[in-house]
Amino acid sequence: MFKTYIQSVRPNLSQGSVHAYSQQLKAIAKANNFKPDISSLVFIQKIANKAMRDSKLKFIKLEKSKQAANVGLSAVKVLLIGHKDMIHETKYNKLLKAISIEGKAIRNEISESAGTNNMSIKEEVAFKTSWNDIQTFAKSYHSLAKHADRDYILLNLIINNFEEKDGIKYNVLLRSMEYSSLYIWKHRKKPPNDSRNYIYLPKNLLWIQSSKTTGGIKALSNGVIDQIKLKTYPINKDLMIKIKEYIKNNKLKHLDPLFSNNKGNKQMSSNFFGKLVSELLYPLNVALSPQMLRKVYSNRPLPKLNHNQKIELNKLVDHNIQTESAFYMKNI
Repeated sequence: MFKTYIQSVRPNLSQGSVHAYSQQLKAIAKANNFKPDISSLVFIQKIANKAMRDSKLKFIKLEKSKQAANVGLSAVKVLLIGHKDMIHETKYNKLLKAISIEGKAIRNEISESAGTNNMSIKEEVAFKTSWNDIQTFAKSYHSLAKHADRDYILLNLIINNFEEKDGIKYNVLLRSMEYSSLYIWKHRKKPPNDSRNYIYLPKNLLWIQSSKTTGGIKALSNGVIDQIKLKTYPINKDLMIKIKEYIKNNKLKHLDPLFSNNKGNKQMSSNFFGKLVSELLYPLNVALSPQMLRKVYSNRPLPKLNHNQKIELNKLVDHNIQTESAFYMKNI
């Protein structure tokens, strides 16, 4: 409903952000009993009118998680700024100020809560399974199901893609959207700059141009900056041999999606991918998901690392040391 408009006014947003914003706006429209086919202009006009009576913006934040409420506020801000010339100045300024105040408060709450490093109930369950056990499970995964070969590659690309240096395993462990959106690139020449993600077979690389941290913009306290356009991640040779066998056996062609849905006629969505990972890992631990895997990995036992080693570990999971410290490390 809102995706096309968001893309038109914010073409530098990543596809992941566009999708997340669109989903939150749909939820806000439904909660406020707006018509299903409401235009972006009428939507923001109604929101601006409501903000005159509720500066806390409860009708935007709804009864959702803090993360979802923060995304919802950001999404409404995109529509507001896009329609600035069509909103009464007083209403525009009031809503913009309220979004800034409420958004900052929510982000502070998220940071303070995460900064305690206390485990949730679900994390306590997940952490009962060690990272080594997860790797062993993925490596020995076997099934008679129709998509067993796809599921084996999927699990091991997430869990057993690592480099070993000085006795330390450096895993490449990205997010659902990066893996689910991979297209096969068989040519030796580089993939195009087209905001797509590829598995670059001749170079044993994941070629990531659309993700949470690439291809869009990053918000700062004093404005925004462009994110890096491309990030690449290695795929170890043993795993790549298996991936190429899977591609050959399934007759997958150049530019085909690496992972298709269960019907085999469409590329997986990020949501489907995440649910599938949880389903495949359910026999091992009921609380494991792509996001939880990143947390278990960050908290696995390690020798004392120097600063350069810590940077390398975090680089391959696509976040920095500060993010790991605040959001991934837990009091165990």
